[in-house]
Amino acid sequence: MVNAFIVKQEWEGLDDYLGKLVATILNKTPDEVVMTHPGLFMIPREERLLDMLSDQKFEEDTSFCQKSVELFRGCQGRFVALDLMHKIDDLNTNKIYACHQTQRRAY
Repeated sequence: MVNAFIVKQEWEGLDDYLGKLVATILNKTPDEVVMTHPGLFMIPREERLLDMLSDQKFEEDTSFCQKSVELFRGCQGRFVALDLMHKIDDLNTNKIYACHQTQRRAY
C-alpha cells in the first residue's frame, strides 16, 4: 500500500495513511502519532514541499511548511531524530533559495 503512494508521488495520501495506520496500532489519534514519531511524517511532507518548490508554488509552500512542518520543532521524546531541527532548517533554506532563483529569472 505504501509503495503505491510512493510510486504515484501522492505524499499527502501517504502522510494520511501512515497516520491512520500507526494510530490504529498504537491506539492513539493520528495527531498524537505525528507528534510522537515526527521523523516518519517528515519524509512525505518534505517531498510534498519539494514538489511545491519545483512547481513554484511558493505561497502554498510557505503555508504548508508553517502548518505541517514547523510544528515538529516542538516535538520531544525518544522517537524524535537528533537531526530533525536540521532537516527543518534545510527545508527552509531550500525554499528561500528556490524563491530567489525564480525571482532572478523573472528579471
